[in-house]
Amino acid sequence: MKHFISIDLGGTNVRVAKMDEEGNILAVLKSSSYAKEGREKMISNMKELIQQIPGYEECAGIGIGAPGACDQEKGCLLIDTNVPGLKDYPIVKDFEDTFHMPVRIENDADVAGLGEAIYGIGKEYPSVFYITISTGIGGAFILNKKVVSGRKGFGAEIANLVIDPSREKINYLAKGAVENEASGTAIIRKANQKLNRTVAHAGEVFQLAREGNPIAQEIIDGAIHDIAQMLASISAVIAPHIFILGGGFMKSSDYFMEDLRKYYAELVHEELKDTPIVQASLDEPGLMGAIELVKNL
Repeated sequence: MKHFISIDLGGTNVRVAKMDEEGNILAVLKSSSYAKEGREKMISNMKELIQQIPGYEECAGIGIGAPGACDQEKGCLLIDTNVPGLKDYPIVKDFEDTFHMPVRIENDADVAGLGEAIYGIGKEYPSVFYITISTGIGGAFILNKKVVSGRKGFGAEIANLVIDPSREKINYLAKGAVENEASGTAIIRKANQKLNRTVAHAGEVFQLAREGNPIAQEIIDGAIHDIAQMLASISAVIAPHIFILGGGFMKSSDYFMEDLRKYYAELVHEELKDTPIVQASLDEPGLMGAIELVKNL
C-alpha cells in the first residue's frame, strides 16, 4: 500500500502527517506555522517536520492544503493573507526539488471538502458543497469526487458572496460580504459594538444567547439568517446534493442548525428545500483530503 505526506497549513498551526491510501493517519506532527516570522521560517519548519516522519523518503507524494486561492499551473498561492510571504512563491517546485516526489497544493477548504466528500458524510453524494465557518468563511465544491476550483483557484471562494449590499463597508471585501456578516470575526465585532462588555471569541456570544441575552440572540439569529441566504444563493447557481458545514462555528451547532434549515427552506426554490444541511463528520478532513491531490499521480 502506498503512503503519502499530507500537510495542513494554517495561519496559526501546521500539521504534517504520513497517511496510507485509505486515509488512515500513520503518524502526525503539529507545530506553530510561524506565519508571522516570514516565508523562510514557514518553509523550513514544514520541511523539518516532514523529515521527522518515519519513512518519509518512501512516500509517493506530498499534498498541501493552504489558506488562500491556489494556482495549480504555477504551484503557488495567489493570496497569502494568513501566511504572509507565500504569495506567488513556487512552493510546489521547492518541495519537489527537496523531496524528489510529486507535490500538489490546494486551498485548505477545498482539501477539507474533498476529505468529507470521499471519506466522510458526503461520500454517498455526487456533488458536495463544503463550507468552513470560523474566523472567516471558506467553501469548496466537489463534483464526482473532484474539486472544482475554477479560474485561478477562486471557485467556491464564498467569503465575498454578497448577502445584503446595503450593509456597511468593513474591509477589502464587498459591502455585505457574508464573511463580514456571519463569520466568527463578524460576530465578535457586532457583539463588541452592541453589548456592554468585551468578548474575545464567538463562543462567548453563543453562551450569552443560550442564557437569554436578547442582544446576543439577535446577533446570532442575524448571522444564521445570513448564512441561510448564502446557502440559498449557492443553491440557485449550483444546487449541490448536500451542504456540509465545518469549522469552529459548528461547536455551537446544536443552538442554530434547526433555525438554519428553516431559514434556508424559506429562501430557496421549492424543489430544493429538502437539500441536506449537515455537520462535518471527520476529525481531520484537511489531512485526509490533501492526499487525494497526489494519490493518483
